[in-house]
Formats: sequence, C-alpha cells, structure tokens
Amino acid sequence: MVHLADMLNFSGKKVVTAGASIPFPLGPSQSLPDTLMQLGVATPWTPLSACGDPSGTHCFAQSVVLRGLDKACHTSRLTPGTPLPSLLHACSTGEEVLAQYLQQQQPRARSSSHLLLTPCKVVPPYPCLFSSSLSPQGLVLDNATGAGM
Repeated sequence: MVHLADMLNFSGKKVVTAGASIPFPLGPSQSLPDTLMQLGVATPWTPLSACGDPSGTHCFAQSVVLRGLDKACHTSRLTPGTPLPSLLHACSTGEEVLAQYLQQQQPRARSSSHLLLTPCKVVPPYPCLFSSSLSPQGLVLDNATGAGM
C-alpha cells in the first residue's frame, strides 16, 4: 500500500496517502459506535506514507474499508430508552456508522466506506507480529491472559 501511495503523483505532488489500523482498536465488549466515539477527533488509522497532511485538513476524498468485524459489533448495543451518546449510536447499520463517522471527521471530503465481514486471511508468521493481547480475530482482549476469547 505504501508503494502505491508513493507512486501516485502528479507533477511531483503526491495525490494519495495510505493509512492502516492493524489491529482495529475494538474491544470484545464494544461496538463500532463506542470505539469510534471514544477516539474523539483522532482517527484509528496511522499514516503509512510520508506525504499528506497529518491533520487531514487538505483531504478531498477518502476510502475506508473495515474487514473482519462481527456483524453484532457494527451497531450500538444500548437498551431501548437509553439516551444516545452520539449520532453514531443512532445508525442502523455498520455502513451508516462508518459513513457518519467519516462525515464528522472530514465534512468537506467525499467518502467511500465499506464493512466486510470476512477478515484478511494471513498465514504465519504474520499474526505472531502482534501482542498476545489480541484474539485470533484481531480484537483487543480485556487482558493479556486470554479473557474475551
């Protein structure tokens, strides 16, 4: 991805940046709206390319894909009648949650977002690069002993 971002340029100016969040910071008892709301103005992905504005103020378009999140985590799990902590909690699908989040973060940017149920399949030793506080599904465990699996 970094190489693609570095190769795409116009008259010596970069027109694309790449970012990733591996693993996505979703805990076992959290929903996507909970996780995104807790981030505040920060985004969960880290820039992989050297170009671009870290604050994202010059972003004119973005495409975000989340893979491998269980459908049960896509929307809020609040009991009926509970006040909604954010607009993200009012969304009825994970795609709406992600689209609303991107709109809040970059209101002037054109955004494309997708949630895919299937995770990226990787073979060893790739998963061993991460901490033992991650489940085999890539979610952050409650503690490093394996709670939440």
